Amino acid sequence: MARSTPHRASLSLLGSSTLVGLGLVLLLNSFMLLGEVQLGSLWPLALVGLGLLVLVRGDLAPNDQTRRFSITRGSVQSATLEISAGDVDVTLMALPVEQQERLVVGSFALAARPALSVNDTHALVRMDRAEVGWNSLAEWEVRLAQNVPWVIYTSTSTGQQIIDLSELVLAQAHLASGIGAIRLVLPREFLEGAWVQVRVNLAVLTISTPLGLRVLVQAQGRFLRLNADPARYQLTAEGWRSSADETLPLLRVQISGTFGDVRLV
Repeated sequence: MARSTPHRASLSLLGSSTLVGLGLVLLLNSFMLLGEVQLGSLWPLALVGLGLLVLVRGDLAPNDQTRRFSITRGSVQSATLEISAGDVDVTLMALPVEQQERLVVGSFALAARPALSVNDTHALVRMDRAEVGWNSLAEWEVRLAQNVPWVIYTSTSTGQQIIDLSELVLAQAHLASGIGAIRLVLPREFLEGAWVQVRVNLAVLTISTPLGLRVLVQAQGRFLRLNADPARYQLTAEGWRSSADETLPLLRVQISGTFGDVRLV
């Protein structure tokens, strides 16, 4: 028998209290004990109830609208992940070493189960916010296999992105944000010719470079503000270079956008 959690209990109490309150109002009105009060004037109570619901639960969607999923790697040798998240927050990172028989593990919203297609030894995983109801604001979390080269596409309109590529093998990464924030950790391992592209419109972008990684960051945008840690980056004619051994492979990071605050740490 399933046990009721304290969170669900609080939601049940809130719903029950709301029904009791509405019942009392209707009962008093039936016996004309509310005087000249018009029920139509009580509509702001609905906003109060909605605000309490958001305060207790965190969003308008039931907590059980998210499901865990897992995809076995099988014979897959390379993979592409496409996430169109809209206003949903996204967290992406590597799977633990002991779970490397899996390709992807994560959570998704109901009616938006990730779509998987496999062509020979390459897998494509898609997660689309458009498949989810407008009132579902549950965060999406995705963990990827470490020993597979990844091409990654993520986009949000107002959601936040936390993209930790430090333990992944990167082929390409394309990140886009409308109004929000992106926290990006660059990969320690990447394929020859790999690059990262980030597009921001009105967002805060924080890029963290692992120690010893040779990276070149180039930014294009009239109103983009870029601040770099002078102890870790040097400004050159090409862009901002990290302090690393010049014989190491170079990872290129290209940033473009309209307005934004870019921080290199």
